[in-house]
Amino acid sequence: MINILDSDFVIDNNLVQSETLRCWKRQQGAFNIHFFTSIHHSQDELISSYGRIRDYIAIYFQGNYLKLDIERWNIYQIHLLTFKIDADFKQLVEQDKFATRKIIIDSLSQVPDEHYIKDLINKQMFQFSIERRVVNNLSIMEVITKEDKQLATYIQQIPPDKDQLINSLLINFGDGQN
Repeated sequence: MINILDSDFVIDNNLVQSETLRCWKRQQGAFNIHFFTSIHHSQDELISSYGRIRDYIAIYFQGNYLKLDIERWNIYQIHLLTFKIDADFKQLVEQDKFATRKIIIDSLSQVPDEHYIKDLINKQMFQFSIERRVVNNLSIMEVITKEDKQLATYIQQIPPDKDQLINSLLINFGDGQN
């Protein structure tokens, strides 16, 4: 198991207005990767705190505490939810690129304890596997022939002039207008 440790960064819970915000770290050679976790019990709670947490991390941790640039760009903000979140809001949070990379893990069956959080960080960030998949070695023409014989026949009859081919395809397979 990869060692996920408590960070020595002291969080001002009054300033950030979160009792569950914790900072963790994992040593990666000459630098650390940092993880901030917070636990939320409602979407309203997450909505009201995620930006405040992000800004707190940016100002007090990323801006003032960290010294190495590589550490400033390896900060993860992980929100642990005991409910199912709206997919649109989840995407909005996770696509927010300011200061940290955001991850939302929802529908947890219970409030996670320290061991569970460390295990979750370990599994989510460091124990992933890439499965082998069968790669189709067909040429593009073979794929087109397999999917649309009429289009394949037509392409084989056209001279290899790109502009002429595009215009011809638009006239024959598009809406009929140039």
